[in-house]
Amino acid sequence: MGVDSLMLVDEIPVDSYSCRVMRIKPGGGTGMHSHPRAHVVVALSGKTLVETGRDELELSVGSTVSIPGGMPHRFVNNTGQLTTIMVQNLFPRPGGS
Repeated sequence: MGVDSLMLVDEIPVDSYSCRVMRIKPGGGTGMHSHPRAHVVVALSGKTLVETGRDELELSVGSTVSIPGGMPHRFVNNTGQLTTIMVQNLFPRPGGS
């Protein structure tokens, strides 16, 4: 009772999983890059701009985004305050099954 549940990512067959917390200083960010693993990103503090080869999305506390494997992306902090995101890495199974 009293619990709301929201599925962030549909089931994906993965070989392995890792998770990291990124603290991005004001004006900082990663370079545009891509890789086979998918990301599920959760904003923990501040505001983070997520740029992909197709879209830009600003994440604020509690918001999430999924980035498929192979999609170019980067994380940017255009604010004057530290921002923190949790990046979950879903590594595909060899052969995709």
